[in-house]
This record gives sequence, C-alpha cells and structure tokens, in this order.
Amino acid sequence: MKREEMLLSVIIPVYNGESYIDKCLNSVIKQTYRNLEIIIINDGSKDKSLERLNYYKSIDSRIVLVDQCNKGSSQSRQYGIDIAKGDYITFVDIDDYIELNTYEIAMNEISDIDILTFGVSCDFEKEKYSLARNVLQNDNSVKSLFENEIFNFVWNKIYRSSLIKNKKLFPSDFNQGEDLIFNCLVFKKAKNIKTIPNIMYHYIYRQKDTMINTFTLNNDLVLQEKRKYVYDLLQDNETYYNYMLKEYEVFTINLFMKNNNMSFSKKASMISNNILKDDVIKKGVPNNLYGKIFKTIGSSYNAYFIVICYWILNVAKRSLGNVYLRIRKVIYKK
Repeated sequence: MKREEMLLSVIIPVYNGESYIDKCLNSVIKQTYRNLEIIIINDGSKDKSLERLNYYKSIDSRIVLVDQCNKGSSQSRQYGIDIAKGDYITFVDIDDYIELNTYEIAMNEISDIDILTFGVSCDFEKEKYSLARNVLQNDNSVKSLFENEIFNFVWNKIYRSSLIKNKKLFPSDFNQGEDLIFNCLVFKKAKNIKTIPNIMYHYIYRQKDTMINTFTLNNDLVLQEKRKYVYDLLQDNETYYNYMLKEYEVFTINLFMKNNNMSFSKKASMISNNILKDDVIKKGVPNNLYGKIFKTIGSSYNAYFIVICYWILNVAKRSLGNVYLRIRKVIYKK
C-alpha cells in the first residue's frame, strides 16, 4: 500500500477542554497529511466543549464525534481504538497541539513499522520555556526511550492498528500510569520499532490539578502494577532500576500532596512496604537533582526519616511559590 493511501486514525479524548479545542483541533485538521480519521470522544464535559466540537464536525467530514458520560481518558482512548478504521492509530490530548507536518513526516517513515516514535517539546506555560525530548535517528531501543523519558507517552507514537485493536490494553481500574502499562504491553509484542528525532508534539505543562500535584488514590497498587509491567518488559537490568527509581520518587512525593490525609505513621508504613524492600534505591542511578535528593534520603532505608525529610521539602516548596518555579527551570534545563 502506498504511503498516501494509508489511513491514520487520530484519537482525541476531551474532558472540559473548551479553552484548548481551537488550537488543538486546528493543528490536527490542517495537517499536510490529509488521509486522517479524527475520532473525538467527548468524555462527559461539563463546559461548552461539545458545542465547539459539533462546530468542527460540521466543517470537517473526517471527524467522528462520540458523546459519552465521563469514563476517563483511558476508557475513552480504548473506545477510540475499538471503532478506529485506520491502518495506523495515534493519540492527541486536547490541551496539547502538534506541528502541521507531523503526520506527513511520520507516515513517510512508517513503512513496515509496528511503532513509530518521535520527539516531544514539553512546554511550560506559566514559566515560558520548553524542553526537547527525543532520541537519535534510528536509535530504536526501548532502553533509549526510557532513558530519554519518552517511553511512557502514547501521543508521540503511531501504532500499527493490528497491534492494538481487539485487545484491552488500557487498564480501567486506576487513574495513573495507564499509558505506561499500555506501552509496556504493546512494545513487548512489537517486532519493528522506529524512532525519529523530529520534535513534532507539544505537551503543555499547565498550573492545574493533575496527578503531579494531586494525591493518587491507591497509589501503592498503582506502583505495584507499574513495577510488574516494567519488569516484564525490561527484566533485571540497569534501565529497569533507573526508571523505577524515578517512580519511587514520584510515589514518595505523591504521599505529600494536598488532598492526602494520611497520618505520619501511615505514610512511613507506605514507604516501608512499597519502596524499601528491594534494590531499586541501591541500584538505580538518578538523572537529575531531584533524583539525587531522593536517592540520598532514601539510602537511609529509614521510613520515618524519609517522611520527615519530604515533609520539610514539601513545606519549603509551597512556601517558595514562584521562586520554586524558577529553581525548577534551572534544574530542568541543566
């Protein structure tokens, strides 16, 4: 099949995305690669998203619009996969956008490929700076994707449809880490993986409630699932330990989010039972200052000491306000 004959299904879940719809959808419908099926799932939005989406459906016949009660982004994506007709499938989040030639470049590279991965620009909206995340041309190892922190994302990848259709790959019983698990399952089955260095997707960091600043319910169970699937893909190697060190750091930080009412002793118990019983802290190598702080504190293997340290760090972070954002910029851009 010729490249221009291949249909690409683009799945876009929407929940209260009224403010972002125009920029996102214009970046998709104006793609230089025209053979698209644009599947938009309005996931129970309470704002005027549906009204705006109906407008775009009226001006572009390639749009398939589904209106459903709120089920979450994972189930919305899964439904999008179920109804997709494309030879290949990709994803876009409604508060992000893509370069106008993203799919033309990607589809030119995708012959006989199961998964194609491309670069991402992480754009910090309030702080007004961006970080590029990509890998070298044809560095097709899963290790490289983990090391460059672009393995987890589903929206900077294009998947062969037959690899993901008729399967339930997105977990539906928790609200964090679903994309990681999806990719672990899909990459394990993929035979031909290709990466290109082009920065073509803009992931927008906004100051709002996300899993980064809101406590994840059942975060111990989420961590167990992540550990299981990452280990199944990577096995017992340095990439596994380095990646899980970062997940252990996220787990610890998450215990101190504003809506977590756990007692001091309960937090210590969570740390003791979930991150101090294996060799991840000992063997993992941190990739930034945050990771080095975590490894230094965690190497005490004293759960109460870790809780005290992260309580102090969390108080300091909240007290610093915008100063913290400037410090974070320096750390990230090193």
